[in-house]
Amino acid sequence: MRTIKMIMSVLIVIVIAVTIVLCGQYTLSEQRGGGTSPVCHISQEGRQFIIEEFGWCDDVPTLIDAIEKYEVENFSYDKSYAMPLIQDFDFDEFLEAKKGVCWELSAFAKCVIHEISLAKKWNVSNYIVDVRLNHEFDRTHSYNYVIDNGTIYSFDMTVAVDQHKSWIHSFQGNSLDDIYRYASKLKDDVYRVH
Repeated sequence: MRTIKMIMSVLIVIVIAVTIVLCGQYTLSEQRGGGTSPVCHISQEGRQFIIEEFGWCDDVPTLIDAIEKYEVENFSYDKSYAMPLIQDFDFDEFLEAKKGVCWELSAFAKCVIHEISLAKKWNVSNYIVDVRLNHEFDRTHSYNYVIDNGTIYSFDMTVAVDQHKSWIHSFQGNSLDDIYRYASKLKDDVYRVH
């Protein structure tokens, strides 16, 4: 009986720890245009870099193309390198490291789009979508969606950087529901939008 109580206590502690890690994995902050986002730590120099590198873009499709081109030319996909916690994205650290995994490539794009849309006063909603691959909890992937005036752009920087293939799609829509519908057509099991 005592052994069973001890095993149950250990299991409860493990469940609580896993729940804290999974549920507390993201620190959320409101972004302009709706939705939530991981905290993007970015210095004034990082903001200046974004304006200098991407400020010439006049619309969302051009900006997405420019980000994809920049990431392909300057970053590498590297599973062995990942920032220790996904909850905070350090833009400047990633820019210096020049390598990362899907989440970091997506977060970089999200930060750039956010900063440019603020500077240009664009009213866009900007999201990272996390999906389970083959409905397996331990196989996940992240990519981006941007909603801009009735058009939703879906793009995957990992495919661009790792496979040197462009994966940018657009479709009609104005809401997260439209994103979920599109993701389900792709057979993506969405478990988090931020």
